[in-house]
Amino acid sequence: MKLTDQQLGKLLRTLASTQDTELNCDECLASVATYAEIQLSGKTPNEAIDKVQQHLDVCTDCQEEYHALLMAIRGIN
Repeated sequence: MKLTDQQLGKLLRTLASTQDTELNCDECLASVATYAEIQLSGKTPNEAIDKVQQHLDVCTDCQEEYHALLMAIRGIN
């Protein structure tokens, strides 16, 4: 099968954008709703993460919830 120039260009762009560690489709879809909400709120994902980190730095209740979530996720994996 011969590729068109357009198909070859798309393939090369896709290959160039790959990283050593990437999400699979299930992992991506599990987070895509949150990602969309962040974008629709006008924030960048980095801004949102920075705000979460800042809050976790000062709120012990949320720190406890976060650590419980980490423990649950570790138990699943």
